[in-house]
Amino acid sequence: GIMKRASRDHPLIKEEQELNKRISKLRSSIESKFAEMKNWHGLRQAKYCGLERGKNAVFILYKICFEI
Repeated sequence: GIMKRASRDHPLIKEEQELNKRISKLRSSIESKFAEMKNWHGLRQAKYCGLERGKNAVFILYKICFEI
């Protein structure tokens, strides 16, 4: 989900704060895996030309998501 933001005159209600907390726990675990892939496994912004290289990139991202 997408986290809710408070504005100057409209603070978040209790339910929105709790939702943001749940989302942030999940998001932090996923973001840490992406950080690991970028720092240790060479995942950088890339343009994948060719079907085979594109399949490899999708496979790597699939493995990242399901190792959580």
